[in-house]
Amino acid sequence: MRDFGEITSFLGNYGPFQMLIIVLLSLSAIPCGYMGVIVVFVSDTPEHHCRASTDSTLDRTHDPDPFPERRRRIGPDSCSRYRVRGTGSETGELANDTEGCEDGWVYSTDKYTATIVSEWGLVCDNAWKVPFSTSLFYVGVLIGSLISGQLSDRLIPESPRWLLQKGRVEEAELVIHNAAKRNRIPVPEVLFKPGECLELMQNTGENEQTYTYMDLIRTRNMWNITSLGIFIWMSVAMVFYGLSLNTSNLNGNIYLNCFISAAIDIVVYVATWLLVNQMPRPILLFSTLMFCGITILIIGLVPEDMHVMFQVLGLVGKVGVSAAYCFIYMFFTELIPTVVRNMGLGVDSTGSRIGSILCPYVIYIGVYSKILPYLIFGTFCLMAAVLSLFLPDTRNRKLPNLISQAQPIRSCCPEKTATEKADTSEGCQEMDNSATC
Repeated sequence: MRDFGEITSFLGNYGPFQMLIIVLLSLSAIPCGYMGVIVVFVSDTPEHHCRASTDSTLDRTHDPDPFPERRRRIGPDSCSRYRVRGTGSETGELANDTEGCEDGWVYSTDKYTATIVSEWGLVCDNAWKVPFSTSLFYVGVLIGSLISGQLSDRLIPESPRWLLQKGRVEEAELVIHNAAKRNRIPVPEVLFKPGECLELMQNTGENEQTYTYMDLIRTRNMWNITSLGIFIWMSVAMVFYGLSLNTSNLNGNIYLNCFISAAIDIVVYVATWLLVNQMPRPILLFSTLMFCGITILIIGLVPEDMHVMFQVLGLVGKVGVSAAYCFIYMFFTELIPTVVRNMGLGVDSTGSRIGSILCPYVIYIGVYSKILPYLIFGTFCLMAAVLSLFLPDTRNRKLPNLISQAQPIRSCCPEKTATEKADTSEGCQEMDNSATC
């Protein structure tokens, strides 16, 4: 009996229809490239110092001295200024004691005309609002993905495999016919012979099974896949965005640093695409995360004054996590059964959004210790790397359609019992693609 892949093989691998789907999906991802790291620039903290008292002439608009020199004259640091003793003198004599920035701050415009930090005074006691605003940005990304995900379904045709699994045979045939028409390929007179592809077309009419998010955790195996997926996605996203957003804290030109970081991603994505079918899936994910984790942890051994070494190790570590972020989408698509694939990827994506929401606060710790954020990122990378070894290899295997066909994780868990199978309410329990209803 032919499976779905054999039945639709006449469509070819990369025709106009497939390329159209790729283009539509890629267009939606382009804005994510700059929106994901725009906070690097709009929330960067420029050099600043207290605005001089109105009784002093030390800080004037047309002061010819460089900004750092003016800052040293105003106060000992960016959050305090020397107190002015007198109010009657022209210049205002400065005392040795200090006070807060009662009149606000003056910001350097060497890099930016303005940022949200300079516009809203998010420095000193208000500095905590910067990571908070960044986290809110990613909360918006989470909410937007939940909403826009429903809109995207109106533009992209449904998966014929999924339609067949839901018993919607006529709709599946229509999608296949449209694909063949775009690819200019004749369609066989009979797509599905009687009794063929029974596994995919079993749930028809009143017996059609409705799956919910609970099916992602109903069996022990799906619980393991879901929980591992959430943690791995959260860790990968937190480290990826953490290293990307930390670009502003590296020495050198921030625009050049961001360009190099993005260029690294492009090279890594191409390399990952070439390697993905050459290595077992868990080993590839383990290798990339372990490489990133070890590289980032090495930063903890580097003295804080070695800025170039910090920068190089940070960018090298990003190679590993970028490869992992690129790869987990395909890996978990192959892991999660068709009947719950969209829901499963949605839950995993929610985990990644949680990671991106947390990463600004990890970066903020760098105000107190420049090394500590890297230690946190490295630790999460290593934990995710170890957990990835429990996932099964999906290379050169057919996509699972039913929950019972999901490959078991590498653990001591026993095979699924008859009770567990019944709990999934699957009308046709089929293992190894060989059983019948």
